[in-house]
Amino acid sequence: MKILVYSRTNELIGGVERFIEAQIDSLGTLGLDISIFFEDFVETRMMHIPLAVEVLTKNEVLEGSFDNIVIHKFEDIELVDRLSCSSKAIVVVHDHEFYCKRGHKFFPNNTNCNQPFNSTLCSVCSGFGLKKKEDFPYLKFEKDNTAEKLGTIKKIDRFVVISNHMKENLILNGIDGSVISIARPFVPRQAEIASLPRETQGLYVGQLIKGKGILKFSRKYQGRRWKLSIVGTGKDMANLKKLNEKDRNIEILGFQNPAGFYKESNFVVFTSTWSEPFGLVGIEAMSFGLPVVAFNVGGVSDWLKHGENGFLVDLGDYESFFYFCDKLSSDEKLAKKLGINAKNFVMENFAFENYISDWENILGCK
Repeated sequence: MKILVYSRTNELIGGVERFIEAQIDSLGTLGLDISIFFEDFVETRMMHIPLAVEVLTKNEVLEGSFDNIVIHKFEDIELVDRLSCSSKAIVVVHDHEFYCKRGHKFFPNNTNCNQPFNSTLCSVCSGFGLKKKEDFPYLKFEKDNTAEKLGTIKKIDRFVVISNHMKENLILNGIDGSVISIARPFVPRQAEIASLPRETQGLYVGQLIKGKGILKFSRKYQGRRWKLSIVGTGKDMANLKKLNEKDRNIEILGFQNPAGFYKESNFVVFTSTWSEPFGLVGIEAMSFGLPVVAFNVGGVSDWLKHGENGFLVDLGDYESFFYFCDKLSSDEKLAKKLGINAKNFVMENFAFENYISDWENILGCK
């Protein structure tokens, strides 16, 4: 079976590109003939492409014959329009950019949007207050083609998302739910859970930007007895360092591989306040045997089950959020119990075998 994977760039920018890397590697285990096309091919910060995967030119894509075309991000609407004439095309929707000009379903007043795309109203929203709130959302608006992209993907009759939240957003924007498949992401299987107590107690992993909520959370953290370690980088770094100067229990670690910090921590805080499409950091932490405390936003409830593998609190309820963090920091037996549940839940629902099975069904390999 010949598969074409299509995306905007090979530059390793973030989660989408890491997703594509994992997809290419994993689909390769099925013995599929995989090619890939990038609209913009760069020579620096490139994602890893296996030698067995051929990188095609635009002409080769147009002239080629494929059993399935898996489309991720795109800007070349004309080319995708031509590919969408084939029933072989599948669109993987990673985030909100196909139906939100801000790309995050986040109003200028920092509240989440639950409305469908409307060209006029969304233009007003996307243009309001951008200069005052440059840190989030951080998309560029020189080229506004959201309406055109939404119209293009509506011509395609197969979609893949990674959470029920994303499926609901597509349905809200006029996509038939019966053509939307959920392909669960996967995380590697980790070693057995180390014995508690561990050196670090609370851990945050992610971008340091407004929608991720870590700056506001850290400001409310003052006076806690447990240590908070922060792994990541972003525009809120300078303000977080100022907090670190006042409270040495807050540790700013910068951009690093988080694996070692997961092994040293008791629990993870997932502080996002925007409509997270899924929240991969959550299941990554849980694979190391860590319970998670998070706000109930976006796709988080797909993997976080309150009182079973962590604690899920209403958006903005910081009192409850810190209550559960305090509880996990002081009750080692509870943290260990929920951590074991978390690891088992991930291995049951987000293992590599689940991912492969989902994609075999989507591509018709079975």
